Amino acid sequence: MPEIAPEVLRALRESRDWDEAQLAREFRAAAYGADVPVADHAGLRKMIPAWEQGRHRPSSRYRLLYRRVFASEWGVNGDAPDLAMIAAARARRDAAPQPVPSVAALLARADRSGRGDVQALAALVRELTGQVSALQERLAQLESGSDDDTGTSG
Repeated sequence: MPEIAPEVLRALRESRDWDEAQLAREFRAAAYGADVPVADHAGLRKMIPAWEQGRHRPSSRYRLLYRRVFASEWGVNGDAPDLAMIAAARARRDAAPQPVPSVAALLARADRSGRGDVQALAALVRELTGQVSALQERLAQLESGSDDDTGTSG
């Protein structure tokens, strides 16, 4: 598995709007699914910035996890992504319709947040309100016969 430049490692994480803690969780989930031993969460939280700053290099095990977690950014021939590939993958993700999480998933996430019932429910209501607004805007576009994705109308 080829080496990956530190700036690419950081760009991969940032392309998903993840902090180091989220990437650590993603690595642990990917490792669990592949039965690959990895450091604990606290260890990963220290290793990720060291890799991104070029102080250390990820071992082949962690390069494999980068490839699993960021599969959509990898080249067709298996080459590690460069900054242009990452930007293109992010543009494709941003342009794609986003799935609306189920209410059960949102409630579970709010429950895990540990912010207390009222704050968690307020955050859930804000998120659902935003999703409803986005759906209403898209519906209005479709009903008017205009489509921003193609620049054409009805």
